[in-house]
Amino acid sequence: MKYFVARQKFQQARKPYDVRDVMEQYNQGHLTMMVRIKELQRRLDHTLGKAGMFLAEKGVDKEYYTVGARLVRLEDKMDQMSHKMEAVLKILVDQYKPKAELLQRAPAPPLPAPYSSRISIMRRQNMGVSLDEGR
Repeated sequence: MKYFVARQKFQQARKPYDVRDVMEQYNQGHLTMMVRIKELQRRLDHTLGKAGMFLAEKGVDKEYYTVGARLVRLEDKMDQMSHKMEAVLKILVDQYKPKAELLQRAPAPPLPAPYSSRISIMRRQNMGVSLDEGR
């Protein structure tokens, strides 16, 4: 009797999965993969801009809108901004450069030492002033 029960269990274990179960697992895996791909595409579009956002010049291939091309475009824009910032900085430095006629005048008085609350408290104690009296 035990032999027949064990043989029946063994034969059931050898049976292939039900086709419906296999299809359901495949569909769930495919759905999960598609959700991940859409999330990745959304993040890329958010970072690099959507492919249809920019009008292409005439004669440009459709491959211009690949992710690599969008990255190159983003890097070019960053370089342009960097050059503009350097030009603005140069203009500001030239504008506020000390003039030779101003340098020939009398030297400016030295700046006072920075305020330090620790020094002022020490001076008050040396002068015999209590910190509690002022409150």
